[in-house]
Order: sequence, then C-alpha cells, then structure tokens
Amino acid sequence: MVEGRLKGQAASLAVVHEGLHGFDFKEGEVRLSVLRSAAYCHEQGFKLGDRPTRKLMDQGVHELRLLVTAGDAAAVRRSVSGLADWLSAPPAVYAHLPIGRAASDDSSHALDWLGSLPQNLRLLACKQSWDRAALIIRLQELAGVATEFALPARRGESAAFTFRPYEIKTLRLERDGSIRAVDLIREC
Repeated sequence: MVEGRLKGQAASLAVVHEGLHGFDFKEGEVRLSVLRSAAYCHEQGFKLGDRPTRKLMDQGVHELRLLVTAGDAAAVRRSVSGLADWLSAPPAVYAHLPIGRAASDDSSHALDWLGSLPQNLRLLACKQSWDRAALIIRLQELAGVATEFALPARRGESAAFTFRPYEIKTLRLERDGSIRAVDLIREC
C-alpha cells in the first residue's frame, strides 16, 4: 500500500495478492515480479557450464490473482485484510451457527452483528465454551488501527470493546445476552 496525494486530496493505492514473488513502485508504476527465481544462486560459487542446460528456472503452474484498490487512505487500510482473505480463500462457512429466528422471537437474531463487523476486524474462531454454557468468539484487528466495536448484549444494551492495533480478543457471549472478555488461553 502506498499513500500520497491525488489532485490535492490524500489517497492511497493497495495491491492485494496471493504471495507474488516481489513487487515495487517506481516512477508512478506498480511493477510485479511474476516469475520465480533460480533454484540456486550463481554468486554462491556454482559453476555454470554451457551444457547441459539446467531447466530449474520458473517451473510449475503459475496462478496469479491480484486485486487493486484505491481511495481514502484510512478506508483502504481497513479493507486490505478482508480483501486478502476474500482473494486467497473461499468464504468462511460456519455450519454450526444457528440461522433464522424462532417463531416466537420478535427481536433481532443474536448473531446479526457478524455482518456489521468493521472491515479491519476478523472473526478468527467461533465455538461453544468448554462448560457448554456460552458461545466463544475470537476477533482480531488486522489493519494496525485502534478500533472500537459494540456488540449487542442484553435487549437494548451493547458491550463496547476497544481493539489496539493487531490485538486479539476472546469474548464470551452468555445465553442471557451478557458479553465479557475472557482469557485467550483458557478459552482456546
């Protein structure tokens, strides 16, 4: 990601990829290295002869996937980790999470907040607690930006959490709707 000014406005450009071998920015261009390097280095003393030709360079299938995004620097920084997840893996599927609503439940679903996670927070884990009395979720901030996020707790209330840059938090969602941070090690 590079930041600068475009027509007097702060802007940034990010290239999201699946592990390109190298890239750089020079004179207004993004330059990508899509070839692999040699299997050996000549400066290590290996004598290169005329024959036989060694076919060790750039072997195998190349699959190149990248995404370019630009805009407001803060917005681009928040979106990069999610775009990398989207680019490199199929979407996360949590088959064990309940869907829909009970016929008698007129409130919003307890897990509706999953769709409102800030772009720079990632759900790392979602599981039943060891005592089987609650749901444990683990979230991580991935953009290096302090972030506040409020989870809906008891009816009409919310539990606010502040994430430091790159911080991981493990939260316990009780059946009564209360939420609290718990020890990452004890609830792994």
